[in-house]
Amino acid sequence: MPININDLRDAAETLLTASKNKLEKVKKSNNILANAQTEQLQELTNFITITLLPALAENQKDIKNDSLKKAMQTFNEFTAWLALPKKIQNKIYFIIRLYKDKDVMEKDTSAPLCTAHAYYDIGHAYFTKSNSSQDLNNAHRYFQQAYIGYQKLAKEGYFEALYMMGYLYEKGLGIKQDNDTAIFWYKKAILSIKNETYKKFGYPAQCKLANIYVKQKHYKLAIDQLKNAIKDHDPEAYSILGYCYQYGLGVEKNIKIASTCYEKVFSSLSTTFSIPEYYMNAKFNYALLLEEEKDYENSAKHYMYLAQQANMAQAHYQLGQLYERGLGVPESKEKALQAYHLAALQKEPRAMIAKAKLYEKLKNYEMAATLYQEVTRLSDHTEARFRLGTLYESGQGVKQNLQTAIEYYELAAGQEYADATFQLAQIYEKNSKSDKINSKNWQKKANNSYLDAYKQYSNLIEHPIEAAHAYFRLALMLQFGKGNHVNYPLALQYYQKAKELGYKIAADQIKLIQLNQGRKKLSNKNKMEPKKISPQQENEEDKTEQDTKTTDAPTQKLPTPNQVIQEFSSLILKKKFDEALNYIQQESIATVFKKNVLDEVKYLWAIADGISEKFQHCKNTEKISSTLSHQAQEAFNEVIQFAKNALKNISATSPDYTQFQSIINLAELERDNIYPHKLELSNVIATHEHQTASLPVQTTPIEKEIPAESKPQPIIYRHTFPLNDNANAILKTLTQVGAIAMIHGGYIRDYYLIDQYHYTLDINDVDIITDFPPEKIAGLFPNRSEVIGNRFPIVIVTCDNGEIIQIATFRDHTVTNNNLLQFNESGMIIKNSAYGNLYSDFNLHDFTINALYYHPNEAIILDFVGGLTDLESKLIRFTNKDPVESIKEDPLRILRGIRFAAKLNFSLEPSAKNAMKTQRHLLSQVHPARLYLETIKLFHPRCALQSFRLMKSFNLLSFILGSNADYLDKQQHQMIEILLQENSNLNGEQPSTHYDFIMSALLLSAINAQLARHKLIPYLAIDRVLAELQHVIYLPEEVSQSIKTILLLHLLPQHIMITSNKMKMHLYKATLLREWIVNADKKIASKSVSKHGKLLPRFSLIQENQKKSPPYPTSLQMNSQEKSFFNMRSD
Repeated sequence: MPININDLRDAAETLLTASKNKLEKVKKSNNILANAQTEQLQELTNFITITLLPALAENQKDIKNDSLKKAMQTFNEFTAWLALPKKIQNKIYFIIRLYKDKDVMEKDTSAPLCTAHAYYDIGHAYFTKSNSSQDLNNAHRYFQQAYIGYQKLAKEGYFEALYMMGYLYEKGLGIKQDNDTAIFWYKKAILSIKNETYKKFGYPAQCKLANIYVKQKHYKLAIDQLKNAIKDHDPEAYSILGYCYQYGLGVEKNIKIASTCYEKVFSSLSTTFSIPEYYMNAKFNYALLLEEEKDYENSAKHYMYLAQQANMAQAHYQLGQLYERGLGVPESKEKALQAYHLAALQKEPRAMIAKAKLYEKLKNYEMAATLYQEVTRLSDHTEARFRLGTLYESGQGVKQNLQTAIEYYELAAGQEYADATFQLAQIYEKNSKSDKINSKNWQKKANNSYLDAYKQYSNLIEHPIEAAHAYFRLALMLQFGKGNHVNYPLALQYYQKAKELGYKIAADQIKLIQLNQGRKKLSNKNKMEPKKISPQQENEEDKTEQDTKTTDAPTQKLPTPNQVIQEFSSLILKKKFDEALNYIQQESIATVFKKNVLDEVKYLWAIADGISEKFQHCKNTEKISSTLSHQAQEAFNEVIQFAKNALKNISATSPDYTQFQSIINLAELERDNIYPHKLELSNVIATHEHQTASLPVQTTPIEKEIPAESKPQPIIYRHTFPLNDNANAILKTLTQVGAIAMIHGGYIRDYYLIDQYHYTLDINDVDIITDFPPEKIAGLFPNRSEVIGNRFPIVIVTCDNGEIIQIATFRDHTVTNNNLLQFNESGMIIKNSAYGNLYSDFNLHDFTINALYYHPNEAIILDFVGGLTDLESKLIRFTNKDPVESIKEDPLRILRGIRFAAKLNFSLEPSAKNAMKTQRHLLSQVHPARLYLETIKLFHPRCALQSFRLMKSFNLLSFILGSNADYLDKQQHQMIEILLQENSNLNGEQPSTHYDFIMSALLLSAINAQLARHKLIPYLAIDRVLAELQHVIYLPEEVSQSIKTILLLHLLPQHIMITSNKMKMHLYKATLLREWIVNADKKIASKSVSKHGKLLPRFSLIQENQKKSPPYPTSLQMNSQEKSFFNMRSD
């Protein structure tokens, strides 16, 4: 970039003239920034006159760096404002940059670097001014030019270019904003510093990097970046560290340390002329800190400084808030409006809204509407949408339009803006009264909106500004039963809090409720009219109120929290739900739980549990109430929100932190279980199979007669099996229309073992097989049958008593029609709708003991493959003479073989065993839902231990546990076997009763490893382990939640009060697991101590001091009746 000294001199003189002219105009103005602008313009004028022009006249380059920094700062702020020609701007920037960087850049690279800096500074000047879209376009254009210059120099490794590349990406200047790319460049800038001379330039990059990490919530990484800079007392590092301590980000919240950090930043500023960005941030955050500490006067001083010296939009806005409320400064609507105006010029949305609300107070609705509309164009601001809705509803400042108002309310309500949701509820309620035809629908929408509003207001009560309004609206809804039952005690409590926070009209509502409570009979009407009474009558009413207070809350001695919970639980168990809820929600009872946050969350949990139990009772008695279900969900939401708020004041390293995290997750599970989302496994499998074999099912005629010489001859055994009425009726229907119908499979196998060898087995279903195709079968049982499965289509028939009977069709693998019989590359059958007859079907079963047919009319068993002989020999043998081919057709047969061997205590035939070991990799092709169905049966209490041992010996655990199986070493295997042995003694009637319990035990080692290696809190460790499990096996949502609940309760040091039967069941399983692990630890230790000395149990997650005390309060020790739930069939 060639520079002519005369051109530079001309440029400097032009700048001097412009500065003097602007100086005169500023002195005459009354702008709030006039003093600061006058000072800076005077500095610029003096610099040009005294320093710059003489140096240019003598062609010198020894101007003091401090003077140049001041000139540069001033020029950055006023170049665009002074409206100098572009060529002059470039020359001036080059002058100042050339001198400023002379002591850093010793080579010829200073020219291109200074040029890039010049483009950046011009862009920054336009960006700071940004009074129009044209300004922003100009800024963007100059930033792009700067980006091109920095990019070229960055490739050559120059630190400042690398740093500026990171900065442009971080701020999105001239390039699309990208924090990850910004991190990349900042890291390169840090690595480019090779000696002590340049080391001081690394701190800005480290600080910028830390700032991004804070935004990304990677607080530990942010703190690590600041360590070196803090050691050298870098002020920018202190600014970020102070922010972290102020809000407890990556460190324990500490206002005192935050204040100290900010003070170090303030003391570092040597001149008031140039205000670095980090200094302004520290100043602003410190002002917020003082405001939170209610030191409004000093907070206002800091905001004023930032407003005057830096024209910071956020400072103008905060200052306006203080002026409007008269906090720390005299109350002044005019000064508030002026501050909002200055912030609004910089498109600060909160300021624009505050300015519009002030216009509303001044009855200037047109101006207010214009501002709200401008905000909505700039961003999806919820409050602006809501305020516009109120103006359209009332017709103030805009033409009245209720539909437009509703649209704005719905947009704001969709972003959980409580006032908008409440307003919608009121509109819907009005519509329910005016629109008689759709009255119920409108009322339902109103109730749902009131419930949503209640939740949203509940989330606002911790907000320092919104709390009073939130408490008032909550009280109003409780007073008149909007979305909830009428609850005067709680309404009074909330009105009182609103009153204490300065909500004046709350006092009127308190008086209204007190007057009505004093009457002997309360009105059930939602709207109550207070009557005028004399002071004497008022005193009498107050006295009556005191006399009629309930005796459930004694005035002299209040019950303890445990006593309250015991009484509450007793009433719940007696199904006296309303009495229980009225008792626990008394104001005197509520105060019992106010001593500590843990008691408070127990209190909220008890209420939620009570409402949930009431809903479940109504649901079970077919009196389903949507209102109750919503109330139960909202009650658990209140537990969750309270626990989350409590977490804010608890250190992440504290044991209480983990406990509250677990409480949140348990409450979420309870809330979600109010309406459990169930997904039929048949649908899951069918969907998967449809994706792999989407061709339409075609049927072939069934050959009933085949040549006698080619017919395999079965061995026929005379035997009679009992069949229930449903099976007999279906068989009769089929045979009456000419079908061949028989019983096949497990029913014959198990009943034969019971009859002949006195086995104790559960027989739960009867499977029928016929020669009719599925479509024809379904036609015989209209309105109660369904064809399911694309892989192997079958028919399920639902009987009058709810029993489901499956009807299959004989198959034939000799067909050549690829539309009917399809295999994947590994030989697995992915579709089989090739139908055959009895003689083509028998060889297609998995094992010989399952390939048996029973003809009920003749009372005979047909055995083509020696299945009865294998039953007598206690042998598991594949039907196919080549076990490998059988496994390839369906790899799940490996686990089925394991299950039958474990369940029946049979041996695996050697060739079967060898094939199962060599082909186990094919299990990865089985759909996860089919794996889940099989593992339920594998882990039946009676066979779980032997199944586990066999799977371990065949190295199959990874196929049902994923990588979680890697954490089961020899000691854990011993532990699991002891647990499964204990579990087998419980003799549950249905496998699914114990599946969640056994799976919880299998996953504990993986969770322990996650906690130890990654320092995760329990619920995150559980989530990670379950996510890995879901990669290999499908778990229905209800089962997954059950496992998670058991594990959370197992890991929770102290348990909350629980009254619901479902949660008691989970608690019992968690407690049982805990006790068995302790006993198993002792057994393993006693066996190993002689060889290894004292053995530390690695499987148990319980500390020794926790083993001594019960895992839940003694008031919840279960009696035999409650423990019997564990052996009941699952829901």
